[in-house]
Amino acid sequence: MMAKGMFMALPHITLYSAKYLLQLIKNASTDIVNGTVSYSPSDITTGNSSGRDNYFSETETPPFAHSYLLTSVLSSDYIDNDNVQGPSDGDYGSWVKFSYNKSATNYKWRSPYTTGTNQSSFNFGMFSDDMDNKSNIVYGEKELWYMDRIESKNYVAIFHTSNRDDSKGASGVNGGVDNTNSMKKLDKIELYNKHDMTSPIKTVYFEYDYSLCPGVKNNPNGGGKLTLKKVYFTYYNSNKGRFSPYEFTYSSVNPSYKDKAFDRWGYYQGNLPSAMGLPSVTGFTSGDPDVNEIAPNLTMTPPYPLTSVEFPYVRQNNTDADILTQAWVLKQIELPSGGIIRVNYESDDYAYVQNKAAMQMCLVSGLVGQTSTNDVYPFDALNNSDEKFIFKKLPNVTTSAYDYASVGDQVFFKFLVNIRDSQDGTGKPNYEYVPGYARVAEVGEVDSDHGFIRLQTVDIKDNPSSDDINPIALAGVQFGRIYMPKLAFTGTAPDDQDNLGVDFLNALLGSGFIANIIAAGNLNKDLYQTKAVANEFYAPRCWFRLKNPIHKKYGGGSRVKQIIMADNWNNMSGEDAKTSLVTGQEYTYKLENSEWSSGVAAYEPQLGGDENPLKVPVYYSERKAMAPDDRFYMEEPFGETFFPGASVGYSRVEVRNVSYEASSFDPSQINGVLSPIAGVTRHATGHKVHEFYTAKDFPTIADRTTVQYERGKTDPFSISSLFNFNVKDYATVSQGYVVELNDMHGKPKGETVYQEGNPIPISKSTFKYKHFLTGHQAKDWLTKIYEL
Repeated sequence: MMAKGMFMALPHITLYSAKYLLQLIKNASTDIVNGTVSYSPSDITTGNSSGRDNYFSETETPPFAHSYLLTSVLSSDYIDNDNVQGPSDGDYGSWVKFSYNKSATNYKWRSPYTTGTNQSSFNFGMFSDDMDNKSNIVYGEKELWYMDRIESKNYVAIFHTSNRDDSKGASGVNGGVDNTNSMKKLDKIELYNKHDMTSPIKTVYFEYDYSLCPGVKNNPNGGGKLTLKKVYFTYYNSNKGRFSPYEFTYSSVNPSYKDKAFDRWGYYQGNLPSAMGLPSVTGFTSGDPDVNEIAPNLTMTPPYPLTSVEFPYVRQNNTDADILTQAWVLKQIELPSGGIIRVNYESDDYAYVQNKAAMQMCLVSGLVGQTSTNDVYPFDALNNSDEKFIFKKLPNVTTSAYDYASVGDQVFFKFLVNIRDSQDGTGKPNYEYVPGYARVAEVGEVDSDHGFIRLQTVDIKDNPSSDDINPIALAGVQFGRIYMPKLAFTGTAPDDQDNLGVDFLNALLGSGFIANIIAAGNLNKDLYQTKAVANEFYAPRCWFRLKNPIHKKYGGGSRVKQIIMADNWNNMSGEDAKTSLVTGQEYTYKLENSEWSSGVAAYEPQLGGDENPLKVPVYYSERKAMAPDDRFYMEEPFGETFFPGASVGYSRVEVRNVSYEASSFDPSQINGVLSPIAGVTRHATGHKVHEFYTAKDFPTIADRTTVQYERGKTDPFSISSLFNFNVKDYATVSQGYVVELNDMHGKPKGETVYQEGNPIPISKSTFKYKHFLTGHQAKDWLTKIYEL
């Protein structure tokens, strides 16, 4: 039998997987920082009796192949010439055969991974409602396959593995550590001539430790994650290669493992943003900065620290961002020759999200002219348009308040508002996050670090009242009235299972039925003025989404700043450091003749998506007679799940070779960089500019048709209905949506080479894309035109 191609005949099976969602209550065993909460064994069954709804959900997925392993590669002249199924020594032609070893038949995995049992991922409901919190568990069992050997007609490579200290499996669906099941690490690969299996031709050795990310939970020995330290080669019986290995050194930023210490891009978050006045992480080299309490004076039960769920955004401090994105990254490779290759990193940044200018959350610091009690500020009374919110500018840059917002802009707010103090004698505030949009009426300066925004007041939406109110306060009143009516009307926090209908009727009838019916028309005003609903906010947990004033928003991960190559001759020869040859390349990610970033995000992550400038409101209202109108909004873009994944690309990257003083580079300093020699131009090598198309040039198009409404009604006086007065009223509504994608993000646009000190290029390549214009985007075939 003749065959040709690559064959993947071994399915890698997930035997079982399930998702559990269960209702719990906040309790003393809730670890807010790490996002876990304890539960009882009965809570993960249909017998769940926790919370208000006793909710429990289990979604199982039957066994499936999550991947297929490569088993053979056959040449075009391959012929299966014997009775052995698959490639074997008796076959004709060229072939490569891959064999695997199953190390575990039911490796158990679980999220969250916990060393103890009966712990799940905690999901906040309402802050002030202990009865609506939920938690979740994802659990599964799968096979583990590892490469055993790769065999050809003349050679065989044998893979040797052993158990890792980390990557222990879970004991079961309720957690715990299974020390009997572990993933494997690759110790060595031996290459043999099949005609002499006594001594390997070549052996590759891998040496590890567990120094990175110390304290990882699935390492019972207390170490970190598996960390590759050395790779070396030996030949036949010679072990000389042991003394000339490749050695790997990692960033000195090596914080301990934390479950929730990540930002919206999935990179290490560290402690809380220094932009909030908390201690900066600048200069830390190891350990794990504590997650600080942001609200130590806030009277909550208990006071919760700010978590990545509430603040997943990347801190807009270039020094901190550059440090945090380097956590655990590979920094240096020491070569067998004695030389080194070092990579220096910095944070990604971008000026646009597709074709919209990037925006970031700015902390609210208070109100102009008002003092606070423990950072709690009151909203102004009705019909007062003088309320000016102070916001904190970006650190380490000089900017104007007018760079952040303009009069008439529609800004997103996320405020922690006290819906209402409990009226049960405790006086406990009940804070909830209230999001929404508002128009800017005025922008101004406070000082070099702060600006202010005054919002346009809005109609209180009562019928027939025309009073104006701060839009954030109105959003808080509507939030309390719709989502927390028990608290808004009776003043009792919804943390029990009392009958809300009875409470509301008692409140309605308590001072006279007719009087309350009349008051219902001014319900928002009554709630705000009389019942003090949404009268104050806690500033350290309030944000506005504002423009990025420097067109350089940090986020997306890390990028290469500099690659250094040194032969390290001075260390080997003992001579002066200048005898070493040190070279390097620098990468600059800016627009031409500008400090603006050339970065463009194809999209931003869904976590913290309220920072995304593409999200804008589409309002709709529910009009009500003798009651306040409810105003809601949906956020564009519709069909967001079809949009590109979150990534950052650059429209312009400049690569420069620079002459350096070897003495300015110290190989022993892992964070060392090269400093250019001042004034060297004649013998410098110039630079090259790479240009790319991005999602700014070719954004994703989301569109929709207008609503089509058709109505029909049967005629009750037709002959067919002479003796039948059945009338039917029909209505049909339809609307179409479209999301138009393209693959142009990251496609090459051009390459230009410049001589040092000469603005005229010496060569240029331009990439042009033949396309069909459809009114939106261009795509299809590539031609490359060389221009000299």
